[in-house]
Amino acid sequence: MRAQKLYELEKKKLELKRDAELQHIKDELKAGYEYVRPINVIKRTLANAAKEPEIREDLFKIGLNMATGYLTNKVVPAKAGGPIKKWLTSFIQEKVGGYVSENGDSIKLAAEKFALKLLNKISRKKSTSPDDGSEPDGELSKSAA
Repeated sequence: MRAQKLYELEKKKLELKRDAELQHIKDELKAGYEYVRPINVIKRTLANAAKEPEIREDLFKIGLNMATGYLTNKVVPAKAGGPIKKWLTSFIQEKVGGYVSENGDSIKLAAEKFALKLLNKISRKKSTSPDDGSEPDGELSKSAA
């Protein structure tokens, strides 16, 4: 009888150990699967690329050129008009794009300065106006008296 209980306890202990090992293997497989999923590979690649200053600079210039091309196309649409207007539009886009490509660093600095001024102005505006609509301390003490 005692041997039977010991046997069942040992069996239960082995089953629990097996279940824990099985769960560990399942967790490892799931982690491995998540690691090799295409979206996660792309995310890691982009995160690593974003850390490289050269790649960040190139991405900024590409984005700047794309935005310039889009804005130039909106200002001077190439679809309307004859061949001279289309040629003129292409010429303008090429010259503006070339200027942006050559002066990307100075444009970036100007954009950063503009963004900082804008953020400072917004933060000053928020700090001078009360958020909760209550009166300033001086007026509150006068009305409470």
